[in-house]
Amino acid sequence: MAVQRLYVFPTEVGWMALVVEGPLVRRLVIGHGSRAAALAALDFCCGAVEPDMDHPLIARLQDYSAGAVDDFLDVPVAYGEKSPFAAKVVRHCRRIPAGKTISYGELARRAGSTGAARAVGTVMSKNEIPIIIPCHRVLAAGGRIGGYSAPGGLGTKRRLLELEARASALHG
Repeated sequence: MAVQRLYVFPTEVGWMALVVEGPLVRRLVIGHGSRAAALAALDFCCGAVEPDMDHPLIARLQDYSAGAVDDFLDVPVAYGEKSPFAAKVVRHCRRIPAGKTISYGELARRAGSTGAARAVGTVMSKNEIPIIIPCHRVLAAGGRIGGYSAPGGLGTKRRLLELEARASALHG
């Protein structure tokens, strides 16, 4: 097993903590009020080291939170112990373009499981790599905002959606 590296940094949407293992992003927590809160949100012990150098993804996440368009599709992620259904849902979620939203039901359909909207919601609620796996772009039926498990809950989800809508409108 490769060494896990931990990076904690401020952004326009709060403090973030990023955990990478080799080339893979394992975890990202967002929207915290302090460095200590971001670290505490990782809720895991030992094993991760804080290197002296920055990870290239930090600048991209900071730029994104300041309004830059980035789909992060080139960022390799660790899917962990996901079921085949959950892995398929996550792969399809990553393809939702910035500035666009779809419903849980539509994501279920795209993942080949029509009628599994609630199961998709469960997968999204367990997302450990928000923004890079853009679960905030998945809405409840009728365009309702639904839920969001990051700090700030629905307010954070709305903020990310508004940020992307503005950036997409500016950058066409």
